Amino acid sequence: MSDSVRKRILRGLPGLSLPRYEIDIAKGIVPGRVAVRRFGHNVDCGATEETIWGLSSLYVYLTTAERLKVSSSAPAIDEPASTGAWTVLIYGLNANYRIITETVTLENPGPVTTIQSFLRVCEVSVVTAGTGAKNAGNISVNNNANDNTLGYIPIGENRGHMAMCTVPDGYRFIMLARQGGELAAKVSHILFYTRVYGGVWELHRDITVKDSHFYVRMAMPWVLAARTDLEVRATATAGAGIVFGGFAGFHEETKY
Repeated sequence: MSDSVRKRILRGLPGLSLPRYEIDIAKGIVPGRVAVRRFGHNVDCGATEETIWGLSSLYVYLTTAERLKVSSSAPAIDEPASTGAWTVLIYGLNANYRIITETVTLENPGPVTTIQSFLRVCEVSVVTAGTGAKNAGNISVNNNANDNTLGYIPIGENRGHMAMCTVPDGYRFIMLARQGGELAAKVSHILFYTRVYGGVWELHRDITVKDSHFYVRMAMPWVLAARTDLEVRATATAGAGIVFGGFAGFHEETKY
């Protein structure tokens, strides 16, 4: 993503006036509550539905937990003996929808196989790097067969921007705000979907944008049960849309 596009996206995000309780959740000092912020961008959105994330495609979820393959498109630079990314943190869910994390050390040529098995990949980020201080190549977190990308860090961004989440077991998700926009003057639709455990995808909001953005602070928050998938997708009527979107809220332990 170019610097000019990145700056326009950031200018489109309004300042927030948050209640004290939400600030305390963001600080991590409220027991049983974990702040959640998911944001993605798709710089080449087509006319059919695509997930708002680092690739121009519709995300494909795993149906069983697998050990994952992690690699870089610049393996000679993204490895501990060089100047690029050294280690990558994967935050996800296991077969029982429990939160798991794993830090992977990149190798040349790669890929590296994770020790743990993941059912969901929720976030990926670069943890350590050489003097370049960022990933030199596109970093992919793929399924075990290495033919389906589940997490993706574009060159130089150090984080995978994925407008999606799955509610961990033992929690509910309280969505407080949603946002989105389009920057290429293409009529586009920002689509908010959920899928309850064992169910089908359900469209909740379809917001039309063209070279504009929106931010909605929800008067009545969404409450999503454990194991529910939440995903933001988009379409650009004539293709080649530059779209972004996401949401914010918190996971709350169901014992509260």
